[in-house]
Amino acid sequence: MKTSKIKALLLLIFIILTFYYFGANATYFFGGYESWKEVGAAEFVAFHELQYNLVYNTIFLPFIFLTSLNLALIFFRPSYVNLGLLLISLAFCACDWLATYYWQMPLYDQLAKARSLTLIEELVKTDIIRFSANSVQFLSVVFMLWKILSQLSPKKR
Repeated sequence: MKTSKIKALLLLIFIILTFYYFGANATYFFGGYESWKEVGAAEFVAFHELQYNLVYNTIFLPFIFLTSLNLALIFFRPSYVNLGLLLISLAFCACDWLATYYWQMPLYDQLAKARSLTLIEELVKTDIIRFSANSVQFLSVVFMLWKILSQLSPKKR
């Protein structure tokens, strides 16, 4: 396979993962954590473990691949892809990772032991930071896609 086709394939997978991750994140942001408040104390730890595994497999792992592809594309980008937009995307991926590491993961660890409405509220609040970073990352990729597609449209003379 030619290098240009490999670069285009990396870009395609990156764009698909960006849309997937944004949708998964939005679903969880708008409905996931709020529903935790309705789970009783007796079943919360088991519920939390199930949720952790779901989040790990459906959000965390895809985000690892998305970030890795973003980084790879900075060094192996197709010539028609704007480097600045890739850097913006990566910067907001980094913001998402920092919020996850410094705020979300410690809260998850505490909630793994027992239900706490205060901690769930804190999780909801700190998720705003993650979702905001994810939204800007998503928009930078949408703009990148728009710029790529606008290069393909016929020029008016």
